[in-house]
Amino acid sequence: FRVLKDCIKRKDIISGRQVHDIVKKNLLETNAFLGSHIIRMYASCGSLFDATEVFHKLSNPSIFSWGAIISAHSTLGHMEEAISLYYAMCSSNLKPDGHVFVAVLKACSDSCSLRDGRLIHIDVVGYNLYSNVFVTNILVDMYCKCGSLRDAQAVFDMSQEQTLVTWGALLSGCIQCGSPKKALYLFYKMQLKGLEMDNGVCISVLQACGSLKNAYFGKLIHIFVVESGNDSDLLMVSTLIDMYSKCGEMENAQHMF
Repeated sequence: FRVLKDCIKRKDIISGRQVHDIVKKNLLETNAFLGSHIIRMYASCGSLFDATEVFHKLSNPSIFSWGAIISAHSTLGHMEEAISLYYAMCSSNLKPDGHVFVAVLKACSDSCSLRDGRLIHIDVVGYNLYSNVFVTNILVDMYCKCGSLRDAQAVFDMSQEQTLVTWGALLSGCIQCGSPKKALYLFYKMQLKGLEMDNGVCISVLQACGSLKNAYFGKLIHIFVVESGNDSDLLMVSTLIDMYSKCGEMENAQHMF
C-alpha cells in the first residue's frame, strides 16, 4: 500500500507494474482495497486501459473502487464514461460518498452536461452531502461551466461553508456567463467579510474590470497584485495586459508586456 502511494506520487508506472505483478502472484487481484489503489496508480500514470482492466477483475468493488475508476475516467478526459459508471454504481445499491460526487460532477462540468449534473445534484441532496464543502464547490463550478449561473448562486446561498474556493468558483462563473457587474458585486461582498484574495479571484476581478472598461478599479487590483508579489505570474500579467487594453490604457498594457 505504501509503495503504491509512492508510485502515485512519483507517477512511476514501472514500479507500479512490479507491485501489481506481486499482487497477482499472491492471488490478491480481486481484493477491492488493493485494487482501488492500483487503479489510482495507473490513472496517475495516464493508463486508463490498465486501470479499467484492474477494476473489472475486482470480485466486489467497494465505493472506494468505484470512486477510483470514475475519477480515472474523469481525470483522463473520458467524461461520458465517468458519468455512465456513476449510474452503473448506483444500480449496484452502493451509497455514493463525497469523493464519488466530486469525480462525477467534475465530469459533468468538463463535458458541460447540465442534465446529468442536475440529476446528480438531486442525489447529493438525497444522501445529505450538502455539508461537504468539496461537493458544494464542484457543484458551483459545474453549474457555472454549464452556463447556469442561477443554479450556481442557489447552491452557493445554501452552502453551509463558503470557502475562498467557493467564492472563486462563483466569481469565475460570473465572467464565463457574461455577468461582470455581478462579479464585482461578489468581490465587494468578499471584502466586507474580510476574505483574502488569491490569484484566481484577482484574475476574475481583472477580467470583470476589462469587460466593464473600469480602469480605476482595475488599477486598485493591480496595486494589490504588486504588493502580494504576484505581478510576475504569467497568467496574471496576461490578464493585466488584456484588462488595460480593453480599458484603452495602452501605455500601461505596453508596460506590463
